[in-house]
Amino acid sequence: MGDVKTLCSAPMLKAHPVSSAYFISMVRTYEEKYHMDWLTFYTEHKDSREEMNEDFSDWLFLCKAYFADLVAANGPPVGGCNQKPESDSGFCYFAW
Repeated sequence: MGDVKTLCSAPMLKAHPVSSAYFISMVRTYEEKYHMDWLTFYTEHKDSREEMNEDFSDWLFLCKAYFADLVAANGPPVGGCNQKPESDSGFCYFAW
């Protein structure tokens, strides 16, 4: 009873760790493919209940899973801060 027999031999699975940079690069690929930045895509589709194509489904998953990494990777919006006195102090809020 203690012997285990297999019908076919299968090689052991090998796992390779992947950093979040790999998934961020996938998001960048979708941005180029669909000519839309990730944040615009995410805000337009995050609550969508309609059936999406496979790319959009994957892209939405990546946006949700790596939201903090994507925000950190983007940095502040381009254009600087023109508000006074915030621009003098260097402390400025940006509305994205």
